[in-house]
Amino acid sequence: MSRRASSSSSSPSSSSRPLKRQRTEHLTSESFKNGVMLAPMVRSGALPTRLYALKHGAKLVWSPEVVDKAILHAERVVDSQTGVISYNGVSKAIFTTHPIEKPYLVYQIGSADPKLAVQAAKTVLQDVSGIDLNCGCPKPFSTHAGMGAALLTNPDLLCSILTALRTALPPEITVSAKIRLLSEQNDTLKLVERIVNTGISALTIHCRTRNMRPRERALIGRLREIVEFVGNMGKGVAVIENGDCVSREDAMRLRGITGADSFMIATAAESNPTCFSPAPLPDLMKTFTPAYIQLGKYLGNHFANTKYCAAAFKGANHDMKKAERQQLQNKISRAKSYDELNDFVGGLWDGAEEMQKIVKSIESRVDGVLYAFDPPPSQETQMRLENDMLDTSASSMAEAEYLVTPTGAEAEKEVILSTPPERENPEPPTLNAPLLPSNEQLLALPSLISELDETARVSFLEGSYEQVSVKEDECLELAAANACALILTANYIDTHHTQRLPILTLLVFTMSTHIAIAATAKGVLEQVQLPTPTPGPGEVLIKVQYAAFIPLDSSQLDIAYKLADDPYPHVLGYSAAGEIKSIGEGVSDLKEGDRVTSYTYPLSKNKASQEYVLIGRNLVAKVPGTFPLHAAASIPDNYVTAMFTLFGLRNLALPIPPSFPALSPPPNADTPILVYGASSSSGQYLVQLLKLAGYTKILVTASPHNHSLLRDLGATQCFDYRSPELATDILMSTGGDKVPTVVDCISSRTSIQAISSVIEKGTRIALLMPVKDGDTLVNSPDSEMHFGIPPWTASLLKDAEILQVYTFKHQEEVFAKENYMQKILPKLLEDGLIRPNPVRLMNEGTLKERVEKGLDLLRKNKISGEKVVVDFRG
Repeated sequence: MSRRASSSSSSPSSSSRPLKRQRTEHLTSESFKNGVMLAPMVRSGALPTRLYALKHGAKLVWSPEVVDKAILHAERVVDSQTGVISYNGVSKAIFTTHPIEKPYLVYQIGSADPKLAVQAAKTVLQDVSGIDLNCGCPKPFSTHAGMGAALLTNPDLLCSILTALRTALPPEITVSAKIRLLSEQNDTLKLVERIVNTGISALTIHCRTRNMRPRERALIGRLREIVEFVGNMGKGVAVIENGDCVSREDAMRLRGITGADSFMIATAAESNPTCFSPAPLPDLMKTFTPAYIQLGKYLGNHFANTKYCAAAFKGANHDMKKAERQQLQNKISRAKSYDELNDFVGGLWDGAEEMQKIVKSIESRVDGVLYAFDPPPSQETQMRLENDMLDTSASSMAEAEYLVTPTGAEAEKEVILSTPPERENPEPPTLNAPLLPSNEQLLALPSLISELDETARVSFLEGSYEQVSVKEDECLELAAANACALILTANYIDTHHTQRLPILTLLVFTMSTHIAIAATAKGVLEQVQLPTPTPGPGEVLIKVQYAAFIPLDSSQLDIAYKLADDPYPHVLGYSAAGEIKSIGEGVSDLKEGDRVTSYTYPLSKNKASQEYVLIGRNLVAKVPGTFPLHAAASIPDNYVTAMFTLFGLRNLALPIPPSFPALSPPPNADTPILVYGASSSSGQYLVQLLKLAGYTKILVTASPHNHSLLRDLGATQCFDYRSPELATDILMSTGGDKVPTVVDCISSRTSIQAISSVIEKGTRIALLMPVKDGDTLVNSPDSEMHFGIPPWTASLLKDAEILQVYTFKHQEEVFAKENYMQKILPKLLEDGLIRPNPVRLMNEGTLKERVEKGLDLLRKNKISGEKVVVDFRG
């Protein structure tokens, strides 16, 4: 039999009463109704987290998104002792599961190709009950190849993938999709209609648009119309709400507002996987984290992932003081293996026993449900809930008191900043209401109100603030005059809207800020003030002295290229050098005042052209005391690109020597390797690293005036890329043999045409993304850049093996992430083995003028063999 909807009893006791065991079969549309689900979360949605979510009441669980191509060549391995099923890639498990979760597991695919999506789904078919298409993730790792939220702008492709999945998969495997709202409600309804008509069983709607960040309130108020629209289509498709749901109790409240069939929890589950229970566990550091770590070890979960998840746990604290929790958190952050947490778990590694408890709990379900989920409230109750949101009773001051820091004995306990549950208002009314300016300064604190950002919350508590009451017409003036202001009304705390009340209570908070040079709109560069962040675990804050720029920066300013995932103001610059200002937990090898250089990406807060950069420790390299910082700033992004191109497992995967220079030659050391565009910033590091790795036949193309430089760096033979005899000259140097390995640093139509004349079947060509139409690094605003292989390359490179180099993906390979910047680069600098690009230093005029001048040089392609670096010292 298929799963039925859970009990419709609405008594308080029924919602928390464990049900009797009963077997279930495959999923149906009904399985997606009347429940609270675990959202798909990269890293956080690991197998231990999913199992605990099921144990504590999640009706279904989603796997983290797995890109279609990643799973296709994975090897399925079953651990005979634990039962864990692993789909293993070259260096790590891509996806792990356990048979006990199969009836409740929805596997999420990232795809932009119907055929690949079907192949990927069939690969894992025996171990999952449903397939979900990710159409909502706005992160670059998902959208760069047209996947995730990029599908929202390509509904034909989106629907063709869903149709292909539904047609190809057996009927007992459900197909579903997860999307975001579009800017216009009518457009969202049109998209939803097309998706529902593909035959899906469920549709999850993240109630934010693609450009909205997690700190911004979800647009809950838009969902009811969508739910009713889907219901009127009569296909029985379940609508699942995602966004700002933090508990089972919260789901009940949101159901009254939205009418959704079910609710999906993400961030709150990351903080406390027991949040699906009517009574989530408190004091997690004692009641939950030790067991989680034991289970992680038993299941063979990678320690780094278990540590990452455990470090994120936080929730209500009843018996533990802050100092005690901090001490235990420090133990986790410092551990480098399970064995180093032996004391933390009390010397007891009872993972097998913990697994048995989970199995017993999951098997006790009735129709797949551990706790009944109340049906939607009556229409009268719904009206009361909506009216409560408009209640303007005199409770503003009570809410302000709720946020005041306690004193005396109460100060021993941690202050929890959260909106009282009965006061939450996910979609405040805005009719005729004044709107606060939507900018970074005023958007700094929504996350701390819901405790999504511990760093921001602590910064708030340590900052200076005062409570004032003002008349309505004074509200905006006062709010705009401060770095951050919270509007407290009778029903909510929110920085986006305020009701039209006679008197408003303002909590004014002064946050430290710093100068940044940022794009504030397409083609507009301005000096702005941004909040100065505090580094979290594994992060450092760098006081920038020099910032470096690349051609991509000018494209991001001029045509807003790839900015959809990181809205304005957008700071530019992919490398920075300076001194450590402060360090976060777990950073033990750096200290305040250390001279460093960093690869600054992916988000605006991590970019270079600002006084202070927040960045992960693994993207930072220590700089020797005698090495010039302006030269150090020119290195990271292009050095990492060169390392990842040559040695990354997903790219050329050349053998990386244990140390540089290599003590012995690599295999095929005398086989020709061609670097096209070798005088480019990345090209210069490619030549040097090939030489240091022991390769002896390094062929390069560049302008003749750069040939001497490239020979000094290690090039064996240099060719003029403009020469009409380029192909003939290269083949003469190889004795007529075609070139088996090519790196194209330009990746343009012109460079690919040139390369096509010297390759053979099986030649491996590494293209540094993006591929550009035209013949220069920078294109006119109406030209196109491709994060992928454009169709016109097919005839030119038809027999070659094309490798698309995405530098930011080096973070997905453990060796690259842990060694390129932290260990290898400092040693190369210390030994004098790496030579930075010649620097074109911008140090005249204002900071904005310096950045503008540098970007203009890149825009007009007036930089050859140099790196643009801006002096940021004032």
